[in-house]
Amino acid sequence: MRLLTHNMLHSRHKKGVRIGYPLKIVCSELRVVPQTFNKDFVKHRLPLINWTGFTSAITDIKEMLAKNENSETFSIDMVNKIPRNFSSDLLTDEFLKLCHHLLFEIVVFEGYLECPETKRQFPIKQGIPNMLLREDELSNATFATNEEKNEKYEGEKKQRNDDKDNNENENDNANKNESADEDGENNEDENENDDDDDDDSQNKNKEILDIE
Repeated sequence: MRLLTHNMLHSRHKKGVRIGYPLKIVCSELRVVPQTFNKDFVKHRLPLINWTGFTSAITDIKEMLAKNENSETFSIDMVNKIPRNFSSDLLTDEFLKLCHHLLFEIVVFEGYLECPETKRQFPIKQGIPNMLLREDELSNATFATNEEKNEKYEGEKKQRNDDKDNNENENDNANKNESADEDGENNEDENENDDDDDDDSQNKNKEILDIE
């Protein structure tokens, strides 16, 4: 689990939790996975992260960072200088590289996350945090019984069927209107043909009279 991922995690979905942030990191194994440094990406990403969560995570793993020989490029003294509050004045190349290292290259491989309010632990196995809760742990805002789920499903299904029927009725009406228009055009053509036939008959009668 990278610190960028940790920055977005919380336990608000657990019953009895109001904030559930930041989650405490208890790390038993930490790894460093080198990543290509992208200055512009890090520069645009830093203002978006929760700085309280970021600095809290650094505090939680600081001891493991000091022990990890792969982190020698960035001394613990540099980490200690990260301020509690973010400022655009911090965006020097050195600071951006340090934040890149902490957010993207440091991986909490084994350990657990702890809810600050209930102390509920969420295990981290092979770098993957498991945030799943038992059904009885879900808050009222997120808990739904099977009956409620079925009711919601049936309601959505009925709505889809109603929409389908409405579309079919609209298509039928449109087809009827098109047929009526075509019939009207055909009748007009027939009337025009009848008029032409009458004119031809009158002309022939006139010619006969002239001959006589």
